[in-house]
Amino acid sequence: MKELHIIAVVYAKAGREEELCAHLSAVVAPSQNEEGNLRYELLRDQDNPLRFVFVEQWSDAALQQKHHVEGKHIQEFQAHAADAVEKVEVYRLDRIA
Repeated sequence: MKELHIIAVVYAKAGREEELCAHLSAVVAPSQNEEGNLRYELLRDQDNPLRFVFVEQWSDAALQQKHHVEGKHIQEFQAHAADAVEKVEVYRLDRIA
């Protein structure tokens, strides 16, 4: 199995950044407890309060995909908070050094 590193950048719609922050924060603990999760952190950009960054590390891509597709906390976020998101950028990374 090959570890997977993910950087996910989530931008809030203007005026909805605090709402989005609360919803994003709610997915952290359940995600950290999922099988295969090695690291799951939520950060906020000091220069742009609309920009949130997830730093993730998974033991393998299949378990990350299961988290993303089947995680009840992710499904709940999609159902109740996705409209506060302006855009998302996801980078799936391999460690090289």
